[in-house]
Amino acid sequence: MKIYFLLSALLATLVAGCGATALRLPEPDASADAGLGADVSPGADAGGGLQDLLILPIDAGEPFDAGGPPPFDAGGPPPLDVVTPPLDVVSPPDSGPVCNGVGQRLCGADCVDVRSDGSNCGACGVACAAGQVCSSGVCQTSCSGALRACGSDCVDLRSDANHCGACGTRCAGGQTCAAGACGCADGQTLCNGACVNLSADGANCGACGTRCGASQVCTAGVCRTNCTGGLTVCGGACVNTRSDGANCGACGVRCSSGSSCVNGACTCPSGQTSCAGACVDVNNDARNCGACGTVCAAGQVCANGGCQLSCPPGTARCGASCVNIASDSSHCGACGVTCSGGTTCQGGLCRCAQGGGAGQQGQTLCGAACVSLATSTTNCGACGRACAAGQQCIRGTCACPMGGGNTTCGGQCVNLGTDRLNCGACGRACAAGQQCVQGTCACTAGLTPCPSGCTNPLDDPGNCGACGNRCGTGQLCVLGRCTSQCPEGIATCDGTCANTQIDPRNCGACGTACFGGSYCAAGRCACAGGLTYCNGACVNTAVVPNNCGACGNVCAGGSFCQNGTCTCAPGTTRCGAICTRLDFDPTNCGACGRTCAARQRCNMGRCQ
Repeated sequence: MKIYFLLSALLATLVAGCGATALRLPEPDASADAGLGADVSPGADAGGGLQDLLILPIDAGEPFDAGGPPPFDAGGPPPLDVVTPPLDVVSPPDSGPVCNGVGQRLCGADCVDVRSDGSNCGACGVACAAGQVCSSGVCQTSCSGALRACGSDCVDLRSDANHCGACGTRCAGGQTCAAGACGCADGQTLCNGACVNLSADGANCGACGTRCGASQVCTAGVCRTNCTGGLTVCGGACVNTRSDGANCGACGVRCSSGSSCVNGACTCPSGQTSCAGACVDVNNDARNCGACGTVCAAGQVCANGGCQLSCPPGTARCGASCVNIASDSSHCGACGVTCSGGTTCQGGLCRCAQGGGAGQQGQTLCGAACVSLATSTTNCGACGRACAAGQQCIRGTCACPMGGGNTTCGGQCVNLGTDRLNCGACGRACAAGQQCVQGTCACTAGLTPCPSGCTNPLDDPGNCGACGNRCGTGQLCVLGRCTSQCPEGIATCDGTCANTQIDPRNCGACGTACFGGSYCAAGRCACAGGLTYCNGACVNTAVVPNNCGACGNVCAGGSFCQNGTCTCAPGTTRCGAICTRLDFDPTNCGACGRTCAARQRCNMGRCQ
């Protein structure tokens, strides 16, 4: 330990005059990656006192010249805090809420924006004093630039989902705030106060309020018995786990804090690094300056990955970061002005992406999202022009997918080769017992077409052995021959002989029919492929919310069925019989049963 402090003193002498720099010296026997990604607040113990973090204030002498050399001379010794940069693949937390907003961090059990939260300003637990506000992560006496004071928080009314257009106006149901207005992301539609994907939502399949049956899932806006196109069933919806940010790589794995789902892994945008589950730019993040966990000392800023006393020319100081307000989407044109809805900072203004060359279409701000009017199914050719279920937006026009016999019938895409209600032509419906095969109505397997309809001539007394061959009064049809009685052990059911052990129309007893693709085995309706027979249908009790784990077990209160268990969606908590967000629910604010007083609202888990 004596050698350790002698080394500290020697290093202080070596870097004297290079500016006050926070040096992190690990204990000689500490592991090389100790403290990686830890949230170290200025003046706070990182968990082990001096043996984990030693800050050596060095007399700077004259103020640091922004145009001079960096804090560590390129020709001198390197900084001691050498941290191997982590991969930009984000590992989602095993449990608890997931923070998705820009600048949000998990403080305790709540997601807060440390850039504007007066109780967690710059870092969790750093509260601004009375009369101060939090602006760009620093406690100040007033808000800077274009920010507006809402209580002790400095917010951008044009992009803040909790103060959208005005203080206290919160965007609900998964909406985002862009240009001061709440709206759903591209590809989503507002149904009963919530943003949903009509192509995959089992409660709003193809249109708001269109709910799929107990044994169905929603895929491409149509209720079907299984997912198509390589999609996976997650919570009753068909999703692509390689790109779905709420089910990334597997059901329920939600990407957080600015990351997106790329090839089934939560990944930070180009130029950012995953630090403690959040995507940050280590070039200007004062709490992760140059590497995760490297915290600049009080009064310093982070520029070009190094702690300095002032910002270099061409950059502006926003809190403890040096940024280019002409291109930084978190500080666009002024500190704290965040570009949202898919916009990026271009010349100090939040704008949608423009076409980059021949054949490339630019984007348009529709509501709160940047969309391509050439391909967006919810804004096809113009904002708000939505395509019907199954249609695609092709060059700004709603159309059915090319090939495969798809045609628009009654505003929906149908396959004339297989659709029973539109077999061969729009409106041509097949009769009972028929199916559509290559555009022609035909009897299902085992049935014979007769003028009276599709029938089984082996047991039909009206077509016994052949179409039109009717048995006499009181006679039965057994194996295609008229007879006066059924064989021993065979029951007489409505004029036919039936083996109630295997007959799907008389399973176990006369008149008990098996439906929904089931068959009769040992006098009971059964299903193939691991499905369970529930109330006349074959269902997958592992994912179907109306029969979750067992027939009749209904997932209520916003929960969904996962692996046979009713589960709350990520970011929500079960309180009694409902799944709710503790950060915004005034009857369960911060914890189940904690109710806000009259005229108070719940903001980030606190009654205000």
